[in-house]
Amino acid sequence: MRDSNRVQLLRIVFLFLSSAGMFNALYLSLEHFYRSVPTCIVFAGCDLVLTSSYAFVLGMPLAYLGLAFYTVVFALAFLMAAGYGSIYFRLALFLVGVGVVASLTLFYVQAVLLGAFCAYCVLSEIIIVGLAVIAALLLYEERKRLRGKK
Repeated sequence: MRDSNRVQLLRIVFLFLSSAGMFNALYLSLEHFYRSVPTCIVFAGCDLVLTSSYAFVLGMPLAYLGLAFYTVVFALAFLMAAGYGSIYFRLALFLVGVGVVASLTLFYVQAVLLGAFCAYCVLSEIIIVGLAVIAALLLYEERKRLRGKK
């Protein structure tokens, strides 16, 4: 696979993952808006996690913040997939880094402080790790391309 094809494939995977995160966060946001707790399919702790004090920041549900986060990352991923400048990639890289730190913190809250897991939250954490891996591969490809220009 040529380098440009590999980079484009990575950008599309990044776009796909960000859209999956956005829809997951949208679902949780709608559930919260309608004051409903989603049925937990994999774990038996969604109600505890999603109604705990840790599920809010300054009175705002984390689901709303997650929706805003993934929407911005999706928009940046779309611009990246369309081939626009590397400034969008740099911004996405920064946001994904912030997202990884937030996700690790929230995973710790679920595992240690609450002793319960929410499948939708864990899905979001898996998505953000996937985004970080793809972003790292894109960064590697970009650095490789820049070294080749010298």
